[in-house]
Amino acid sequence: MNNKPRILITCLSGKLFGGGEMHALTLYKMLRAAGYHTTMLVNAHTALHKRLITEGLPCYSVRLRWLQRNFRSIFCFLIARKIRTICTQEKIDIIHCNAHEEVRSAAQAALGTSIGIIFTRHIPDRFNVAKIKGAHASIGVTPNITTYIEQENIKNNVGMNTVLHIPPFFDSERLDRFVPTTPREDFFSINFGVTIKPLPLFCVIGNMVPDLQHKSHPLLFKALTHLINVFGQHAQVVLAGDGPMRPTFERMVKEQGLADYVYFLGATDKIPGILYHSDFLVLPSIKEAFGLVYAEAGMMRRAAIGAYQTGAEIVLRNEHTGLLFKNGDAHDLACAIKRLIDNPTWTQQMGNQAHEHIMKNFVPRITFEQHELLYAQLAQRQQPL
Repeated sequence: MNNKPRILITCLSGKLFGGGEMHALTLYKMLRAAGYHTTMLVNAHTALHKRLITEGLPCYSVRLRWLQRNFRSIFCFLIARKIRTICTQEKIDIIHCNAHEEVRSAAQAALGTSIGIIFTRHIPDRFNVAKIKGAHASIGVTPNITTYIEQENIKNNVGMNTVLHIPPFFDSERLDRFVPTTPREDFFSINFGVTIKPLPLFCVIGNMVPDLQHKSHPLLFKALTHLINVFGQHAQVVLAGDGPMRPTFERMVKEQGLADYVYFLGATDKIPGILYHSDFLVLPSIKEAFGLVYAEAGMMRRAAIGAYQTGAEIVLRNEHTGLLFKNGDAHDLACAIKRLIDNPTWTQQMGNQAHEHIMKNFVPRITFEQHELLYAQLAQRQQPL
C-alpha cells in the first residue's frame, strides 16, 4: 500500500515559461516518478499548460486569466472552489503553491480539513507575507528570500511552523541526455535560421519582460557596445526567450548598431544545444532570485557571468565556476566578457568546475530529498485547520 501523501501542485502563472514554471514542472515529474499520487492546477493555454500536454502529463486547468489580472478577489474565490473540488476528487493531503496569491485560495479550500499547505517563493521582491497566512510551511529558493519570510512570519504573526531554504528544481535530465549531432553553425542555422559568424559566441537565456531589471537586456546591449567600440573585441550573442519587450529590444539592437552581433532565437526547447554550442553564458540581471540557467550552464560544462547582489552569488564561485560583475555596471560586465573571451582554456576549466559544483550541490535529487522530508512532516498533521 502506498502511504505517501497525495499532492496537488498549483502554478497559476502567466503565458511565459520561466524559472518558477520549470521548478513546478520538474517537481511534478519527480513526484510521479517516485510513486506519489500527484496532479497540477495551471492556467489554460499558457506555456506550462502546453508543456504538460506535450509531455502527456495529466493536469487540471482553468480559463480565468482575465479575472486573475482584473478581479483578484473573484479569481481567488473561484480558484478556492476549484482546489476544493480537486482535493475531494483526488483525496489530496498537501497543496503546494508557487505564488503567494494561490495560498489564499488553498487556505479557503482546506478549511475544516487536515490538508497541509506549502508555499514556495521564487522571486526576490518584498511582498505582504501576511497574505500567506494559512500556509503551514514556506520555502525560499535563496537564503535572502528565506530570511525575509522568517522575519516577516514572526513580525506579522503569520503562524507558519516551518520556513526552509531549498534551491529550486531544473530539468537536469534533458541536459544529461543531450548529444551534439551538428557543428555550431549548422545547429543555429537549422533550428533558428541564424547564420553564426566565426567570432566568440555567448548566450543569454531569459524571458523579455517589462521589468527591465530582471534579465536586464538593455544593460547587455550597452556592455556589448562597450566591448566592440572601446575594447575592439567583436563577439556575438544569441538571446533565447520571448516576451512583450522583444520588439523594443529588437529596435534597440538596430538603433545601437548591434544587429550584426545579436540574434533573437525566441522561445525554444533547445536550451541544452544553445548552451553546448555557446562559449559561455551571461545573465546581466540587476535583480535575480536564483537563476536556474546558471545551474543549467554548469550541467553543460559552461562557465557563466552574473551580477553581485543577486542569486548569481549562490551558484557562481567567482573565478572558479564563472565571473561576477558589479551590479548594473555595463563597463564591468564588458570587462568580464572580455576576460572569458581572451582566456578560452581558463573559461573551459571553469565550465568543468561548474559541472562538479552543480552536481554536488544543486542537482534535483538533492533538493527532492528535502521536499520529501517536508511532505512527510506535513502529512503527519492530524488536527484540522
